[in-house]
Amino acid sequence: MFELDEIQQQIMETEAQKETMVGSFPGELIENAENQNKKAGSAITAGVVIYVILLILWVLLGLAAFIASLVCFGYSGSLTEKILGLVIAFMIGPFYWFYFYFNKNYCGKNQRNNRNK
Repeated sequence: MFELDEIQQQIMETEAQKETMVGSFPGELIENAENQNKKAGSAITAGVVIYVILLILWVLLGLAAFIASLVCFGYSGSLTEKILGLVIAFMIGPFYWFYFYFNKNYCGKNQRNNRNK
């Protein structure tokens, strides 16, 4: 009978330990998961903000490039260069400004430079 009481007591202690472990362990997991979600949410928000700013900048520079390429049709220069400038502005937007800067004959640059001399 002594052994039976001892066994029952050990069983009760084991069940109490299980309840303690089950009660606290998932709670800790939930807290850790919530903390990780908060940190990840901040990182995602910052990434989204940067992405949106870059997207808006790309669209504005592309729109300005398209308008500038249309304005250049009123200046002297070859029709091929004007059409190429329009296509570059329409297709790759902000990269049009490289074409505008490095092409010496585009958009009547020679006339503007001659007037300044």
